[in-house]
Amino acid sequence: MKKLSLVIAVCLPLGLLATHAISETMTKIDAPNISTTNENKAVANVAEVDQQAEDAQRFLNITNAMDTFQATFEQLSVSNTRNSMQERSGTLKIKSPGKFAWIITSPYEIYELSNGEKLWKYDVDLEEVDINKVSEKNNQFMRLLQSEETAPLLKEYQIFADRYGDESVFSFIPLSDQLGFSQITISFVNEQLNNIRIQTDLEQATIFDFNDVVINEPIRDSEFELAIPEGVDVYDNTLF
Repeated sequence: MKKLSLVIAVCLPLGLLATHAISETMTKIDAPNISTTNENKAVANVAEVDQQAEDAQRFLNITNAMDTFQATFEQLSVSNTRNSMQERSGTLKIKSPGKFAWIITSPYEIYELSNGEKLWKYDVDLEEVDINKVSEKNNQFMRLLQSEETAPLLKEYQIFADRYGDESVFSFIPLSDQLGFSQITISFVNEQLNNIRIQTDLEQATIFDFNDVVINEPIRDSEFELAIPEGVDVYDNTLF
């Protein structure tokens, strides 16, 4: 039996032997080094996390320097699906921690005020006031502008930063799909708030351009609470 085996081996065509040898060689060359690949991915992930933490801190360095903020704004809402645009204008005031007054003056009047605990929304034309508790879903970009630490930001968003001359642009992509938007982009020029873009989805976006910016001038706390006018309907959801 040993001699028969030897004869068979010797009698195999040279081409077949060569093909078999090449196949073995190719198999050895193509086999991936799984351990090295996983290590490279781990290093890349750590580098990305470190970069996002650095970008988040750059953002906080700018926003935390604003104890108060006041500006006028022009708002443009675009819907490609409906081929429509909507324009608004008004004023914005912010005071740390947690206070803001978002007032639309044209083409109609809407007041949205928060003292950090309650949120008032007053529609002048409808003569209605809604009062709600401040929550994580209220005014996401306001919460971003008033953030104080990197950890909560990194827990909620992927964060990317770019710089174009005097302009710093920060993009926030939510890790949850429950917030109602796909991305918020906030830009600063010479470390002053310049523009905010809220991308609802691929077809809808709202853009805010800010002008007449005033930083760190005193603002009274009373400007962040609504003095409810007489005769309007009030829906106070904080009672439930």
